[in-house]
Amino acid sequence: MPGESISLWGLIAGGSGLVGLGTLFLGVIRAWQATTEYLRRGSARRARQFFALRARLRNDVSFNNICELLEHEPEEGERLSKIPLHEKDAFISLFHEIYLLLNSGIMNDEVAYYMFGYYALMCAKAERFWNGLIRESPYYRLFFAFVQRLKKHAPNDNGYDPKPALFKL
Repeated sequence: MPGESISLWGLIAGGSGLVGLGTLFLGVIRAWQATTEYLRRGSARRARQFFALRARLRNDVSFNNICELLEHEPEEGERLSKIPLHEKDAFISLFHEIYLLLNSGIMNDEVAYYMFGYYALMCAKAERFWNGLIRESPYYRLFFAFVQRLKKHAPNDNGYDPKPALFKL
């Protein structure tokens, strides 16, 4: 307005408001970037855990032998029953670890079944695998809880139908 002068304090107050808004805007952007990076690193850590478990199942000679025998059970039942107890225990322990990842939300049921469930279900059914082990032992509760949880994904009369959208770590 004519005749009105802008005071120095008014300019400073207005400038401070703009600086404050700019700082707030930059803070929101930095918080978003930090959250995105945190989530990305979490996904990478989950992926490393998943792939390490998968590699153990695929690359361990003892696990390969057990999987092969489970695949050909009952004709290989006698050999299955003669697997050393420490190898059977290690095999079951792998599924305990997977179940812990499931319960922690690091892996979802769909991925766990698709990548590991087949052999867990085969192992639970193979009577001769359990020779020398006490199925009812509290130590194996996690394994059988894992198996029960995965049974809903097991093939039925219509076959297994994986849902690709659910495959994420």
